Order: sequence, then structure tokens, then C-alpha cells
Amino acid sequence: MELLIRNAQLRKRKGLVDIAVDKGKIVKIAKGIKEEAAKVIDAGGNLVTEAFCNAHLHLC
Repeated sequence: MELLIRNAQLRKRKGLVDIAVDKGKIVKIAKGIKEEAAKVIDAGGNLVTEAFCNAHLHLC
């Protein structure tokens, strides 16, 4: 697995979870994921959300 985000708070969910990411896609969301990852990030109980994107564009 490429990335493991530990201790993440998700919207509309109680408690903290781990998020496993492989090949750019979320593959698992659960408490206490045991698999190894190339990179581990401790979210420290902070809110983890999808990317914020502003698709508003003016073409002249």
C-alpha cells in the first residue's frame, strides 16, 4: 500500500479512522488498519476531506 492516514476524522462519522490508499485510490476505511504502507501520515484527529476544487473559469 502506498499511503496510510491514521487517526482521521471524517464528516458524518463518529470516532477516528484510518484510511488506506493504493495506486491513487482509497482502498479501505476502518479503525486500526494493520497493513504496512510506504508512507504513513498521522492526521491527529483532524478532519480529512476530498480535495477542494474551484472549477469556475472565465475564458475571454
